[in-house]
Amino acid sequence: MATKFQAHVPRAPELVCDVIAGGKEEMQCSFCGYVIHIPYHISCCKRHLCKKCLDQIQKSTKTSGVKCCPYCKSKTFTTPFNQFLQSEINFLKVHCPNFGSGCVWEGRLNEAAEHVAVGSRSQEKCQYQNVKCKYPSCKSTPLRKDLLLHESEDCQFRPYECKYCLDFNDTYEKVTTQHYLVCNKYPVDCPNGCGCEPMPRCSVKGHCSIKCPLQKIPCDYCSAGCTFVKARKNMDAHYKADHLQHSSLLAKQNTTLQAQLAETQQKLEGMVRQQAEQESRFEDLLFRHQDQLSSLQSNLNTVIKKTNSNYLEVSKEVKEIKTETIHKMNVERRELKAETGEMSKEIKELRTKMSDINQEKKELKTKMGDVNKEIKELKTKTATTEKSTLNVHQDLQYVEKCITPVPPFSFAVSLFKERKFNEEVFVSPAFYTHPRGYKMCVQVDLHGANNHVAVHCCVMKGEHDEKLPWPFRGIICISIENQLGIHGRSKKVINFNYTAGVKKSSRVVIGDNSHLHGLQQLILHQELGLDMDTCSKGNTLDFVIVKVERFV
Repeated sequence: MATKFQAHVPRAPELVCDVIAGGKEEMQCSFCGYVIHIPYHISCCKRHLCKKCLDQIQKSTKTSGVKCCPYCKSKTFTTPFNQFLQSEINFLKVHCPNFGSGCVWEGRLNEAAEHVAVGSRSQEKCQYQNVKCKYPSCKSTPLRKDLLLHESEDCQFRPYECKYCLDFNDTYEKVTTQHYLVCNKYPVDCPNGCGCEPMPRCSVKGHCSIKCPLQKIPCDYCSAGCTFVKARKNMDAHYKADHLQHSSLLAKQNTTLQAQLAETQQKLEGMVRQQAEQESRFEDLLFRHQDQLSSLQSNLNTVIKKTNSNYLEVSKEVKEIKTETIHKMNVERRELKAETGEMSKEIKELRTKMSDINQEKKELKTKMGDVNKEIKELKTKTATTEKSTLNVHQDLQYVEKCITPVPPFSFAVSLFKERKFNEEVFVSPAFYTHPRGYKMCVQVDLHGANNHVAVHCCVMKGEHDEKLPWPFRGIICISIENQLGIHGRSKKVINFNYTAGVKKSSRVVIGDNSHLHGLQQLILHQELGLDMDTCSKGNTLDFVIVKVERFV
């Protein structure tokens, strides 16, 4: 529930601003307590609600199945939009919704949304409104005055290039948290902690293998058997202290190497002897198989001669077969050419026939189109005639059903003196103001006040009331004629004016009509030429409903 006179910003209802001046009690929503956002009026209990609150209430009543006013429980009510109250609410003077954050803007309620400009990046709008960062992955919403600084320096998702290798581009977060762990140019300290200046990651290996004084390395005489392994800075002292041990190790290594050299020389001499023996054996084998090679060569030459003679015979046969096949193919070709010439002539004749058929088809299509157009026109004409006949038939049915007349319409009040003596109220036959119009009647009170005749024009319950606007507004003109034999005829014209303020022209819901409930006109007997002493039993008053003028 809101404090007194807080309003939702139009077009940005999630923002709330305080009202400075112009607030009224009727501007507060009866449901949420805020200043009404799009006001709707409840006709039964004269309350006002926001459109959102009204939709929420109507949704709850639909689910419960009970359709009634949530306040007075009335089942017949309307909820029209109140344009006048909306214009008053729009001109309320309010603070900026970000007044608590430091904004000093003041203005009309309908200008607050433009001032705040939710979602806009314009720097001319409210500087204290939270605006979403332009980078999609960033979920922070800094103030508009801090937006540019955030996007250029603080946003973890802004584009960023590695300033060391100048070869990797990604977001600031990925470059600084992931790429820096593997970047070859990123400056790192020596892993041995020698105290040197930070160096590119790619130079660490060379530094440790050549320069780092704390890198552990083996002694240069390790191949001779020295097992000393210490930091590089301790090697000079080791060489000075253990030079005698190194010389003895080198002497031992020299003797072992000489023994190994003698063994390898003996092995090499044995291998040379074996190679000489194998070469002599190969020469003996070559001499033995020389005769066999010569006999094989002579056999091969005879085979080649035979194959050459066979090849010549086969080539002759192939030439003969070629000449025969070519002759046959030429004959067949000539026959096919003759046949194709005849076929081409037939095809030309068929094409000419097809072109004639296509022209005939086009002509038939155009004729069919004209016929279809005529059929459509005939269909439309028949449809219109059917509609007109239906309307005429309906009008005839309606005329047959409607016995009740419409103006001009007349009726007579006979036996005037006896009816007046018996204090009777004469009710005319019912009539309609116009076809499918308002149903009405005229009631004549012959025993009016003093020497008056009271004429009432009353609204009745009609067949077409649901389709008509209520209350009835218009003028009904009635003419009254006195059929006196002695004094001659006298005529009086009266008008019943149903204007917007007349309450007796509302719709009749219960019963057929309301007795003596319509508009009343009092007419003196003298105006009608009536003399009660001389009126005979057969005297009558003729009433004519001349016309009905409706107000639109």
